[in-house]
Amino acid sequence: MIQRHSKSTRPLILGATKWLAISLLLVPVDASAQTYGFHSFEVPDAPITGGRGLDDGSCQVGYYQTDAADFSTAHAIRRCDGQIETIDPPTSISDRRAFDIRSTGEVVGSAQRATGSDGFQLNGEVYSWFEFPGADQTVLRGINDAGHTVGEYAVSDGTHRGFARISGLLLNVNVPLAIDTRARGINNDVDIVGFWEDSSGLRHGFLREVSGIYTTFDFPGATETLLGDINDTGEIVGTYFDSSGTPHGFLRTAPLVRFVTVDMPGSVGTIATGINEAGELTGEWIDDAGIHRGFVAIPHLFADGFESGNLEAWTSVAP
Repeated sequence: MIQRHSKSTRPLILGATKWLAISLLLVPVDASAQTYGFHSFEVPDAPITGGRGLDDGSCQVGYYQTDAADFSTAHAIRRCDGQIETIDPPTSISDRRAFDIRSTGEVVGSAQRATGSDGFQLNGEVYSWFEFPGADQTVLRGINDAGHTVGEYAVSDGTHRGFARISGLLLNVNVPLAIDTRARGINNDVDIVGFWEDSSGLRHGFLREVSGIYTTFDFPGATETLLGDINDTGEIVGTYFDSSGTPHGFLRTAPLVRFVTVDMPGSVGTIATGINEAGELTGEWIDDAGIHRGFVAIPHLFADGFESGNLEAWTSVAP
């Protein structure tokens, strides 16, 4: 149900053709390579609001929770031109989240319904459900302009496997030797990013090129790295955790590879999850009271024309 604030056909499963894993190390960290203007947004009275994906226009998607300690209280949201609306699927019962939006406005996400937790797509006013064959749980995480989607599903032991749905066909997306793989973002070249878990329980980022080659990497000096999205330039957004366990957003630039920390000014933690073709980012930030709010980060210049060195000049709270 769409509220404004003031199972699909099972396709054929294909396997990947190449499984070469490459580790990328010792890449420069450049804190000055990119500066941003930040805009914060939240659902009134919600202790948690998070951005997750954004299009090339003025829309973001994400979720809010009415109880910070209870995931089941999550509701999916879409924010366009500063206005937030709830977009919960009508047959869902709890834990509703929107994760990405493409240029046509189609949204992907996941929600709990009576038969289990499944992925959903919203196209206009029409919802459809997707359940990975035989899975205990399915999440749709990313969508590109062609309508190709990525996500993950849970198996009986509680671990996850990544997948892509390309023109109705399913492709396995799993890092070799990984205990757990989550596919989070896909660009129009069908490059896929996400993260994987090793035998020690630590998470690392991965890039799967359309050729089937996997590259795994971490933000330099981080204890864990989670990749969220990739654009057509090859820029990758994600989150890393420092030695104290604090999350920080980051950008991996392209074609010259550098790592840039992207933290909301005044935050005690930043989670970056989405990027569009203009290099704008979205995610969520945490204040010192533990409140989570969504954000949009605009590179170089602020929408109001402020110089890009003054990060707080365009910080505000909406809707």
